[in-house]
Amino acid sequence: MKLLWPQLLKVDLFESVPELKIPVFLAEGRFDHEVPSEIAARYFAALRAPAKELRWFERSAHMPQAEEPELFNRMMLEKVLPIAIDAPSATLARSRIVRPSRDKTT
Repeated sequence: MKLLWPQLLKVDLFESVPELKIPVFLAEGRFDHEVPSEIAARYFAALRAPAKELRWFERSAHMPQAEEPELFNRMMLEKVLPIAIDAPSATLARSRIVRPSRDKTT
């Protein structure tokens, strides 16, 4: 991380990613010191996307998936999964994770 940090500080998502052509879900911890909530909210407001949702995790910092796993998992199941299921098959094929087979008989 020490080597990456100077490069990360130069990233400006407002300029480099003003628009995404896919639904966007931001899961933001209210006490995040890596990405302050004011900046996350400004970027969310500026971002253009066909659908977008910003979910605040009020008891989290930078990792709501670990700090509030029940709420994070509920968001994934209730909000993200339905959109992923309804996505066109070509989009799903590009984003799907393929795990190696565990079948050792071949």
